Amino acid sequence: MSLKPPRLLYALGALQAAGLVLAITLTQTFYDERSGLAGFKSLCSINATWDCNSVAASTDAEFILGLPLSSVAAGWYLLGIVLVIAAMSRFW
Repeated sequence: MSLKPPRLLYALGALQAAGLVLAITLTQTFYDERSGLAGFKSLCSINATWDCNSVAASTDAEFILGLPLSSVAAGWYLLGIVLVIAAMSRFW
């Protein structure tokens, strides 16, 4: 008798992967903004209210010693993916 992983694990893995991609993109935006890349405009810079570049330029985007907060989030998402894979392997 073979047990299949619940669909919830697949959904959770997909959400973790999407979060990891977004966190990596935001980390790249952080470093591009801090390096002063001329003419750079991120995809989520829509208007003055919704502007990822202004957030990346602020001190709120830093965790400790210039480390972007989004890179810490990427680590959490990666850990989540590892846990989902471990949970799925129990069903294999």
